[in-house]
Amino acid sequence: MHQLTHELNAAFTSHGNTQKSVAMAAYMKNHFRFFGLQKNERSSLHKNFLLNCKQLEIEDVHAIVRQLWQMPERELQYTAMELLYGAKKKWNDSSLLLFEELVTTKSWWDSVDFIAARMIGGYCSKDHQRFHQLFINYANSENLWLQRTAIIHQLFYKENTDTLLFETIFHCTKNNKDFFIQKAIGWALRQYAKTNPEFVKRFVEAHTITGLAKREALKNIEKQTAK
Repeated sequence: MHQLTHELNAAFTSHGNTQKSVAMAAYMKNHFRFFGLQKNERSSLHKNFLLNCKQLEIEDVHAIVRQLWQMPERELQYTAMELLYGAKKKWNDSSLLLFEELVTTKSWWDSVDFIAARMIGGYCSKDHQRFHQLFINYANSENLWLQRTAIIHQLFYKENTDTLLFETIFHCTKNNKDFFIQKAIGWALRQYAKTNPEFVKRFVEAHTITGLAKREALKNIEKQTAK
């Protein structure tokens, strides 16, 4: 274990709060253990850790992130994401492989959504065409969280959103009625409606989108119409 990882774990452990940890675990459906650290407490405790990691090579950052990801308490994964995102100027294709690894390990919305939209989406935005097949592969994957990643990776692309790719991904995933997939479809459309509401209205109508996905997709549009 890297010395910085050991020191961070020790700091989090010494400031843990059992009562809060139980409540935080319950909120996440008891998928993970928690130290019981609120965001502001965690930020204060890991400040020096992140500063000390700034000078590390990206390979060392990757190694520490993997160590943190293997540990049981969820706050360590939150810090791992902050560390990795803070190193975005150093990202390379090996980083992309790590992002995918994190999406498919200890998967839940609290990690996947940030990694999908901010890390995978962020890295691939610089040469989006090169990664089209990757996202189609994600959409056709049997892994729920890779499918969700494919759907929401363009969440912050605004006018640079590739609507043809989104439509391809939609057709690959639309029959998956899992809450997290239908919510993702609606969320992606709702976000894009801020840029192109007419496209979203036409898309929902043309593809007879219903239920949760439709409610999410048209939420902002209907609010504007009601004014």
